[in-house]
Amino acid sequence: MNFFETLYACSTTIAVLASFPQIRQLLLTKRSDELNLATWTLWLGTQFVSLTYALSIHNRLLTIVNAVWITFYAVMLGLITYYRRNPGGEVDGVLEDTSHQMQTDFFEE
Repeated sequence: MNFFETLYACSTTIAVLASFPQIRQLLLTKRSDELNLATWTLWLGTQFVSLTYALSIHNRLLTIVNAVWITFYAVMLGLITYYRRNPGGEVDGVLEDTSHQMQTDFFEE
């Protein structure tokens, strides 16, 4: 890999890792009201276009990066949709037990 490919791979890895707290936050709060479903769907769609381009130019690094982002956006869309239908983890009118969740602030209650 040349310098720019290495830089691209590193920066993308950092960006993907920086996105994991968004998934964690959704899993902990079990609410997705503040997230725009249309925006996340558009981002997923643009990644599919980028993946098609990467495949057409036979660029392995770009293909892998786009596949990773597609996975992230698909997970986010799945969680957003699930928690829109089941806010707070509610299933058939019964709230899911969340007493086992980790405390998310730095101060003890």
